[in-house]
Amino acid sequence: MVVPLLAEEDTLIMTTMSSNPEYRSSTFPTQSSTALASDAAAPRFLRLSQVIEMTGVGKTFIYTHMEKGSFPKQIQISPRTVVWLEQDIIDWMQQKIRKS
Repeated sequence: MVVPLLAEEDTLIMTTMSSNPEYRSSTFPTQSSTALASDAAAPRFLRLSQVIEMTGVGKTFIYTHMEKGSFPKQIQISPRTVVWLEQDIIDWMQQKIRKS
């Protein structure tokens, strides 16, 4: 549910009830996205920028090694959106660490 709030100088701000602590109810527990992301059973998608930040390698490296089969393949989730599974990236990094 969207709740209108008035800020200074009568500026209208729209917010959701769940994001406003005043409206949270103990009968409807909320779970943060951090808790979900750390759940080992829940797969997590990473965008290219997150893969680059996580691995420390560049875009060219990623796509070149994907073509060679030595880097996890991307998953196309829409015509213009690709993601990688976080666990695939973690496994790849651990494999590199073991080989060093």
